[in-house]
Amino acid sequence: MIKVLIVENEKPIAEHFSNMILRLYSDIQLLPVCDNVTSALASIQNHSPHLVFFDVELNNGETSFDILRHLSSINFELIFVTAYHKYAVQAIKFSALDYLLKPVTEEDLTQAINRYHQKKNAFNPKQLETLFSNLHKGVPMNQVALPTMQGLDFVPLDTIIYCEGEGSQTAVYLTNKTTPLIISKTLKDCEDLFSGGGFFRIHKSYLINLNHIKKYIKGKDGQVLMSNLKTLQVSRNYKDAFLEVLKK
Repeated sequence: MIKVLIVENEKPIAEHFSNMILRLYSDIQLLPVCDNVTSALASIQNHSPHLVFFDVELNNGETSFDILRHLSSINFELIFVTAYHKYAVQAIKFSALDYLLKPVTEEDLTQAINRYHQKKNAFNPKQLETLFSNLHKGVPMNQVALPTMQGLDFVPLDTIIYCEGEGSQTAVYLTNKTTPLIISKTLKDCEDLFSGGGFFRIHKSYLINLNHIKKYIKGKDGQVLMSNLKTLQVSRNYKDAFLEVLKK
């Protein structure tokens, strides 16, 4: 049995999510729902769940990130369930298995549980790294193989809007997904991989697809509005080179 904990402060949402899990999966044991940091920490310590679904914003200004920061080690898989895109990069820091936007559908849940099973049955990471490296040697690219925790996702280059880096991982924002794809590569790795594909580094944290720029906004450093209506900051270290590219 897979022991699953739900951390959610809105009771109707917690009940709906619990009922969906129980209806779809007979091999899941649901632990009592927690709605705050203290109870969640106690449940994790006492029950050792295999998988935890975290709402991000809890009561009294607390967040699920507070729970994770209190743990000396994380011995379970975690999936964030939230109404906001803005926490995606923070989720990367904790190696989240998935990042779901509310309202969660049966399809969203099924894909997330499948990711859990796939990771448990995943092959050796060294094999993945070798395959990843060999796929791009001397091959003209119209798509790339991106290494996730579940395997390789083959993604057309023109569907990548921008990438946001955080340490050894990167969130890749796509035209056909509502949540970013979290990959096990640095932003510099992505910059090298997408070289020649119409991508440009505008900030230490952002690598953008030039074909997805809707507007350049003048300012001290400048900003770009991307096709998903996300506004990104242009760093002064990259600004001059970026403006030269735009002129061309």
